[in-house]
Amino acid sequence: MPSFAAPAPRATATAGPATGPGAAPPTKPAAARKRPGRLPVVVATLVAAVAALALVAVVIMNNRGETWTRYKTSAAAPLTFDYPGDWTVRTHQDLFAVASPHAQELEQLFVAGPGADWSRIAEIFADDPESLSGVYVQVSDTLDASGTSELMKPKMEALLPGQVDLGKPVLDQAGNSPATRFDGSLHDPGTGTRLGFVSYVIDREPKTMLVMYFCPRTTCDDAVQARIRQSVHVP
Repeated sequence: MPSFAAPAPRATATAGPATGPGAAPPTKPAAARKRPGRLPVVVATLVAAVAALALVAVVIMNNRGETWTRYKTSAAAPLTFDYPGDWTVRTHQDLFAVASPHAQELEQLFVAGPGADWSRIAEIFADDPESLSGVYVQVSDTLDASGTSELMKPKMEALLPGQVDLGKPVLDQAGNSPATRFDGSLHDPGTGTRLGFVSYVIDREPKTMLVMYFCPRTTCDDAVQARIRQSVHVP
């Protein structure tokens, strides 16, 4: 019987990189990612620090602007009340007290009464009107907390400088004391200067007390007035 030789095993082709036209270039290993530099971190830290310092500066300035001082009772003004720390106080003997950025000039105005010279106040009003805010306190046996505006107008004009325009009385509260509120203004016909006011007439013994917040506007019902009113304490 003839013998057949077993077929020789086929050679196995080893896969290798493709070559020739149209073949894709060999893939290079991905380069390692670079670590981010420290410069962005430093810049962000500096920006945050500057912002924090600016915030601290704003808080400090606001706190300075909101510093308040307390008036101590006197014979001229037998009460205590808060007023802004950048104001000054003048207590004129046993007659009245005034607190304001221009307390000295206003003291001269109020002590002169109905015949006061408003020329200096008019100059301040023209240059820096907002600085003509303040508090005036006086006791008098002529004032009447239950009086009408028609009754109180001539009584106030006998005590205060200029002409008095007075609104209707309103029952209110000044700190720890019941009071009658009169809104109005002081007006000088000669210079045309006008100071608005919110006043509180407090019935007490032996004399009635007038607590008046004035300002260079027609309406003085603002946050400063509210705080002063709430802080009033009559022993």
